[in-house]
Amino acid sequence: MKRSTSEAGCSEPRQFTQSRTIAAGILIGMVVTCLYGTGAGERAELAAYDLFHRAAPGPGPTSRIVIVAIDDESLARLGQWPWPRSYHARLIEILTREKAKAIGFDIIMPEESGDPGADDALARAAAASGRAVFPFHAENKVLPRGAHVFYASGARKPPYPALARSAAVGSVIAVPDGDGILRRHVPVVLDGGRPRYSMDVEIARLFLGLPPCAISLAAGELNIGPVRVPMDATGRVLIRYSSGSPGGPGYRTLSYYEVLRGEFATGELEGKIVLVGVTARGLYDFYFTPLSSAGNPVPGVEVHANTVQAILEGRMVREPPELFTAVLLVALSVTLAVAFRRLRPAVAASASLALAVFTASLSLFLFGRMDVWVDPTPVIALLALGMGRHLIDAYATTEAERARIRATLGRYLSPAVVDDILRARGAVTLGGRRLDVTVMFADIRGFTAFAEKEDPERVVDVLNAHLSIMVEAIFREGGMLDKFTGDGVMAVFGAPVPQGDHAIRAARAAIATREACSSPRAETERGDTAPGGDVRLSVGVGMASGEAVVGNIGTLARMDYTAIGDAVNLAARLEGMALPGQVLVCEWTYHAIRGSVAARRVGSIEIRGRAAPVDVYELL
Repeated sequence: MKRSTSEAGCSEPRQFTQSRTIAAGILIGMVVTCLYGTGAGERAELAAYDLFHRAAPGPGPTSRIVIVAIDDESLARLGQWPWPRSYHARLIEILTREKAKAIGFDIIMPEESGDPGADDALARAAAASGRAVFPFHAENKVLPRGAHVFYASGARKPPYPALARSAAVGSVIAVPDGDGILRRHVPVVLDGGRPRYSMDVEIARLFLGLPPCAISLAAGELNIGPVRVPMDATGRVLIRYSSGSPGGPGYRTLSYYEVLRGEFATGELEGKIVLVGVTARGLYDFYFTPLSSAGNPVPGVEVHANTVQAILEGRMVREPPELFTAVLLVALSVTLAVAFRRLRPAVAASASLALAVFTASLSLFLFGRMDVWVDPTPVIALLALGMGRHLIDAYATTEAERARIRATLGRYLSPAVVDDILRARGAVTLGGRRLDVTVMFADIRGFTAFAEKEDPERVVDVLNAHLSIMVEAIFREGGMLDKFTGDGVMAVFGAPVPQGDHAIRAARAAIATREACSSPRAETERGDTAPGGDVRLSVGVGMASGEAVVGNIGTLARMDYTAIGDAVNLAARLEGMALPGQVLVCEWTYHAIRGSVAARRVGSIEIRGRAAPVDVYELL
């Protein structure tokens, strides 16, 4: 029964520590999940996405897409913008004749131009082509609480009626992130309850030769015939950019005026997607993308080209569900908390760094090879918080251990010596080492006779009072209390921390002990007489200096930190010779304290094992 009780008592702290560790892991996981779920970690995620996008961009611009650019050269040759819509009609006729499969105009034309002939010509050309898409724009877009698709609101700008009846219409609503960078495409918006698919989706449909009914909106994705476009909780999808970096590859681009004049190779546009849009700086249709840099925005028509390519190649970026991510983060946090508890801080820090590198590498692999975006920053934040908690725990454990060591050493050493030991760290080692020390033995004289006449309680009080005087004197001088020797003490000066003046310290402690024990009484801090303090018995003290082996002496099962050597034996012999109130020292101690403490020679003694007698001195 006793063993079972003991085992239960030992298991309870371990179970408590384990439960506390698991609870801390769950808390850290929930904190990180909430931080990223509420958008607090959005900036870090966006920066990581841009970095990974630059490290692993798309496969490069496809040759199936050609941009007809309204560039500075075209403005110089064709005149000030806006141009007559008859130019656009002529352009559609040329592109249709050249057998372009889809024509997308990134030009908003919500009203008649004031030239009915040109407006009708554009509408007729678009109707005859059957391959043109024109943009729908809304002044505002909102995402109601709980909705998964953006709603068009405010002033709406569809193509003017004749053009809207003659061509496909797709939305060009862009929703940049908080830092102004356009990372996500909005494939569909609701306009008064009616879904309006994006211009890029409509262009992809025309290129695939599908009717309008081939586009459908399902839970979490948009279907364009066989093509699946995954959407996030806000109804958007990350764009896998293939172009846009300064100096990087770009889409085949022709100037608008070159196409109008037929200045391109025959068959160059056959079977292609042709996107018409602004690239002239003065017309302000530019966006920053993950691949662009400060001061180098990308024309909106190039963003459309990237989006259309990603849709057709099935390279829209997918993201894991938020619930799955949250559960994974909490589970990982608990696993790390339990694992770190068994590791030293340095090992845990190395493991954290390795896991962070592995997480980032895995995320980059998934993004580059599988078009899956798994944000590594929550895991890295989890590792940082978990490592921080582990360091705090390790520090608290270390401080608790230091307090335990301080309390243990405080039973044998003065506070100053304890502080020196804790500061020295490696200076105090297990096992024995040779040190130059002074050993002091002090013993109460006449205690046996006193004990025979008094009650045991009274004897204990008197003994404790005298031992307290001795220990206080030893600690005051930075000595180490080695052991109690019945009604006396053994102390060592110069260990475990070496002291150059250990002999003088020992002499002062011996004199203080002798004088304190000769006083009539001792008082407590409150002013009353300490138990046993009304009786004073003289002490005899013996001291010897020399080299001794100091360390843990004994067996693995039982060992004591003590000193052994000739100086210890000699000090014990001198203590046995000392009369009540007498302090005897050897000649080596005398030479060390001469000039600092008064002493006189009392003679020589024969020591067993020594060839010559030892001179003995008495401290005055």
